[in-house]
Amino acid sequence: MAWTLCIDCGTPTPRTRCPDCARTHNTRRNTSRPQYAGGWDKRSRDTRIQWVAEHGLVCPGWQVPPHPIATIADLALDHDVGPLCRRCNGRKGGGWDKHHSP
Repeated sequence: MAWTLCIDCGTPTPRTRCPDCARTHNTRRNTSRPQYAGGWDKRSRDTRIQWVAEHGLVCPGWQVPPHPIATIADLALDHDVGPLCRRCNGRKGGGWDKHHSP
């Protein structure tokens, strides 16, 4: 995994933001997104844990076949679909599905 600098504070991190800045960013962002209010972080974590317990380390896929993931941290919880790997979640959220047929 390649490390980069947090876009907010400059701390080395494997993601775009370090954990502290990501929490602050998500809290600020989610105040205007009602679907993420009311304990979204806990619901997301609990749902991902339940998914892995029932299905193992696998992403159900978004317009691609189900495929293995390395860790539970590779899953994101899409508010429409459910657990997806970060790549599938990014593809879905990026409008990919609106421009490509299944």
